[in-house]
Amino acid sequence: MQRFFWPVVLLAAGTYGLLISWGAMTLHQAAGGLPSFDIRFSAYTADQARAYIEALGETGRAFYLGPVRILDTIFPLSFTLALVLGYFRWIGRERSGIRAALVLVALVYLVCDMWENSGVAAMLLDPQAIDPAMVKQIHLVTLAKWFYALFALAAWLWLGLANWRKRG
Repeated sequence: MQRFFWPVVLLAAGTYGLLISWGAMTLHQAAGGLPSFDIRFSAYTADQARAYIEALGETGRAFYLGPVRILDTIFPLSFTLALVLGYFRWIGRERSGIRAALVLVALVYLVCDMWENSGVAAMLLDPQAIDPAMVKQIHLVTLAKWFYALFALAAWLWLGLANWRKRG
């Protein structure tokens, strides 16, 4: 299983690179500079969500629902797998409780990211159905996604660095 570690890490990094450099930049331009739902940290209203979708236009919406959605599905899956493989690589059986807790954090991140993607797709497909409760829920899931992703990544980087120091 560990032989897949570096290929999965590279897949996650490459997918994220494409998602940011191509996906996010294209959406940013299509929406006239407005930030995409996935990176909005401040709250937004249902009217602002509809305005963003309107600014995207049909081409931008198709791009969001097509290539961006594909990349935004591959990335969280590969990122979560890279996290989990790293935790198993760097945390021994004697600390399996810590490992299990970190795996759980990574899985909660994955659920939040997929939930967010589903909500964003629903808004893009039917902007007239957007209501304040839907927007609030998707925004809170976005915040949770970022919290769990950053926590899981910080632990992963710390463990990787600690392991590298032990070897060196």
